[in-house]
Amino acid sequence: MSTLGRTIKNFMKVGPSSYIKQMDNIGDTKWGRLIGVDANGNRYFENTKDEISGRERWVEYASTQPDPEDIAPEWYMWLSRIVQEPPTEMNYQPKKWWGQPIPNFTGTPKAFRTYNTTAAKREQLLSLYRSYVRIVEDWPVDKIRPNRGMKQVLAKRVEESFRNKDTTVDLTGARQELNALESLLSNKFKEKYPISDKILNPAGNPNYYSKLMASLEANKDGQKSALSKLLGK
Repeated sequence: MSTLGRTIKNFMKVGPSSYIKQMDNIGDTKWGRLIGVDANGNRYFENTKDEISGRERWVEYASTQPDPEDIAPEWYMWLSRIVQEPPTEMNYQPKKWWGQPIPNFTGTPKAFRTYNTTAAKREQLLSLYRSYVRIVEDWPVDKIRPNRGMKQVLAKRVEESFRNKDTTVDLTGARQELNALESLLSNKFKEKYPISDKILNPAGNPNYYSKLMASLEANKDGQKSALSKLLGK
């Protein structure tokens, strides 16, 4: 801890300007021999006579907002007593592969921020959900099974996948399934691979498919209740 006598003595040696700057930067008043100045304008001092061990070397920052990142690595080694000779007395040769020091951007607009995936994924899920709802609404009603057709199966699947908080949606798989459903709804493959007349009218039984469709239509009417038939509905 600094004494009053030491503070007054150092104040007389460094002057009011340096005294205020030291109190603002390091919270103490020091006086010593100027060892050197780095590329950033920081000044390095040493006083092995009056200062206790571990506090005999210090730096006066050139910036009004001092940051330890402003200290060059070679000067940091000297301040930490890793080496005894200052960089001005060392045969210091920078290497080509050495990078430039990166400032500490903590508390600034350039500070590192972890990428937030929650908001982006929520928007993707919402967009997928809307696309699935559109598919369900546009899907045709099964005339044979109007209450148990593909439309109802899709609606239930969408509700279970997107509304259940315990279900994790695979975005990649969901997009692939959505593309497949859109292709089926738009008859993409029917137009791309049209069915020939030979398949629709096989030689052994040319009326097979037309009779099958008529049978399905008749079966649909046969599923009506007796009351519906009576009322003509």
